[in-house]
Formats: sequence, structure tokens, C-alpha cells
Amino acid sequence: MLKYFLILQLFAISSLSLIGQNNCEFQIDTQSIFLNQNLDTFIHKLESDTFHIIPDIRMIPQRVQSQLQCLLNGFGIANPNQDFRCCCTSPDNLPQRQLTQLGISKEILVMTYRKGEGIVCNSRLLIIRFGDSGIIDLWTDYYSDKRFSIKNIANYLRENKLKYRSIKTDFLNF
Repeated sequence: MLKYFLILQLFAISSLSLIGQNNCEFQIDTQSIFLNQNLDTFIHKLESDTFHIIPDIRMIPQRVQSQLQCLLNGFGIANPNQDFRCCCTSPDNLPQRQLTQLGISKEILVMTYRKGEGIVCNSRLLIIRFGDSGIIDLWTDYYSDKRFSIKNIANYLRENKLKYRSIKTDFLNF
């Protein structure tokens, strides 16, 4: 049984690089996200950088926002306390995401948000390393800790990065 699981996991990892992406300036390195290869770099930056916590989507750098729009064929996101498409009965004209918190340093953006996915609403974490040209690297996963602080997120990532997780191919739809 373990042999078949390992074969399935190897197939999933190798097929991630074959998943088509839009013709955007930044391509998602799906294999690095899947294998948590760059997670230590993000943890280090979370622990060493100085962040400003500003829960307002207008604070997302324009270059980053336009690249997210391209990568995901739209990255609609509402500010906290604004309506969003939380479930299948919400109007289609609403954004699919609602910002819960946003932290920005000189080169790291940390965002938690709620995303409506049919009959459920999930909490997500998105960490982006960016520069003048926009996105350099990103990491994403589910995140349910309601106590937003950069320290809590760094601790959560450090504590959970080596734990067994189910095959997480859902990060392509963040």
C-alpha cells in the first residue's frame, strides 16, 4: 500500500510542472510550493523583516496585484467587512475573496483571506516575495488561525512544515 501511495505522490509531483499557466510575467513554481522548498526563506523573512499591518487591499503593490490577476484569470478580493462571494448563493458580481489581514515589509507581503468555494468558505494564507518588477516567489496554503500576527504565522509554518499532509494540489487555486 505504501508503495502505491509513493508512486501516486511521485506522479502528482512530476505532473505539477506540466500544468499550464497563463502567459504572465511570473510563472508559479508549483513544485517548489508543493515540496515547501522555499518555505525556510519565507520563515526567515517573516522573523527578520519589519511589517506594517494594514488590512486594506489598496496597499497591495499594483504590480503584484496585476500579476495575481493574470496568474489566476482574476484575483477579485474585497476589503474586510465588504461583501464577497462567500457561497454558491452569493451574487456572481462579488469578488470571490475577502481580505482578513495584510502585512507588508520592504519585500514580503503576507495576506490572509477568506475564499468562497461553493458551499464552504475557507481561510487562506498567501505569502509573496516581491521586488520592483513584481512577484519573485510565492507560497500559499490553508490557514485557520484567527490571531493574525507575523510571529504566529512564522511559528505556524515552522511547526507544520514537516508534518504529514495530504497531497495539496489545491494551492493552484488560491
